Amino acid sequence: MKKNLLLLLLSGLAWGCNVLETKPVDSITQDNFWNTPDEAAAAAVGLNDGMQTVALWTSVWGDLRADVFSSTRGNLVQDITDVMRNRLGPGQQFGDWTRLYTAIGRANWILANLPRVTALSEPLRNQYTGEAVFARAFCYYQAVRIWGDVPLIVQPYTSATADFLQPRTPKAEVLAQVEKDVDEAIAKLPAAYSTPTDTKGRATRWAALALKTDFALWMAKAEGKADYATKALAAADQLLNTGGFNLVTGANYASLFATKNQVESIYEIQFNNAQNEIQDNGGGGSNSPAALTSYDPFGSFNRLLIHEKLLATFEPNDLRVPAITLDVTTSFPKYIKYRGSPTGVQQRTFYDANIIIYRLADVILLRAEALNELGRTADAIADLNRIRTRAGLPATTATTPAQVKDAILKERYVE
Repeated sequence: MKKNLLLLLLSGLAWGCNVLETKPVDSITQDNFWNTPDEAAAAAVGLNDGMQTVALWTSVWGDLRADVFSSTRGNLVQDITDVMRNRLGPGQQFGDWTRLYTAIGRANWILANLPRVTALSEPLRNQYTGEAVFARAFCYYQAVRIWGDVPLIVQPYTSATADFLQPRTPKAEVLAQVEKDVDEAIAKLPAAYSTPTDTKGRATRWAALALKTDFALWMAKAEGKADYATKALAAADQLLNTGGFNLVTGANYASLFATKNQVESIYEIQFNNAQNEIQDNGGGGSNSPAALTSYDPFGSFNRLLIHEKLLATFEPNDLRVPAITLDVTTSFPKYIKYRGSPTGVQQRTFYDANIIIYRLADVILLRAEALNELGRTADAIADLNRIRTRAGLPATTATTPAQVKDAILKERYVE
């Protein structure tokens, strides 16, 4: 892993390291790039491009280890089964943190160099700063949950003589940086952008609040810091009370994934085949979520199939089942969740489905967990039932805190 980190940090020098005495007049260097608002905007776009790859890999690290896909059926390959079994060694394809540190490196360059762009308006300066600290917080949050201690790097490398082989930093220090960054993102990010696509596809104040809710609840439950449940609840309340998001109806549940940027979506990574942005091009290759669940409707090729445990967990008449699955009563139960744009050839689609990072149902269930942790079990049940009602299910029968905790986790699993 240190080798990979060294390579990506060396590649970052192309953004601005000046190691030759002679400066080519037609090259972009540290001295001539960070001068105009357009150049700052280009750096922000580059950061969001890096987040495409981050989303692809975090979805693999998450979904493949969550009893969502079957480990006994389908077209499994060794790299996939290794992730399912939590084997993320340095020689394994998915045991590589390069994608995270590439995005972190781009965020560090923005944060270090924005002060040089003196003509940049204050709103744009806040926006680009907020996007950078949001991306850095998100990436380090993923890294800590996967590897624990990781190198904490918050400044760009500007010299080829710098020490690139950084040791791991205790995870408590990394988590402290995550909290600092996400709080700054909440303070500086706008609530919306000029287009719906940017509002859903770039970090906003609401995306930062969703991350804060997620992070704080993790701190409360995984790190044993009970006071963070209150922080999680405060962030969730702010988002849910003022964010203006709405659950799609149960009848339209499939539209969450088939139609991009729905009213329930808070933050989703954008892919657009018309702009040559498909999940294969984003660094996920055939291991992207869309590719992992795709199949040939006129042949017998199957990728990852639905886990038997998940099928058994769905309750009768759950509206989500027909919306995101196919052939569940056969030996080859499939996902149809990550639908892309039609190719016009044999009903196949391009792998350009968006990857939703946070949506309203997610935050409602996170708030339910926080409420239950804080002893407000009745309020937690009310949040849980909002999701169950949308799915066409009756109210939960759980009553005690322990039962409600299990019911919330079960609902998150099937949602």
